[in-house]
Amino acid sequence: MSVSYKVIGRHIQEARKRMKLTQREIAEKLNMSDTYYGKIERGECRTNLERLAQISVLLNVPLEDLISGCMEKCAENIQRDRA
Repeated sequence: MSVSYKVIGRHIQEARKRMKLTQREIAEKLNMSDTYYGKIERGECRTNLERLAQISVLLNVPLEDLISGCMEKCAENIQRDRA
């Protein structure tokens, strides 16, 4: 199984935009570079659970909302393979 970090990144980006915050503002609050934070939003890098939890708290979004659907495609393939 694999995790789609692009799906997670899209959810993070949507939540950030709803709060009308820039990538730079979030990155500063997380004590990271805005370049690295941008990679998280684009799904270009993997981030650990602790960092995802920090982002969810900062954006006031449940962690499960950020990761929702990131395994769906895999789950569909598994179901299809079992049939």
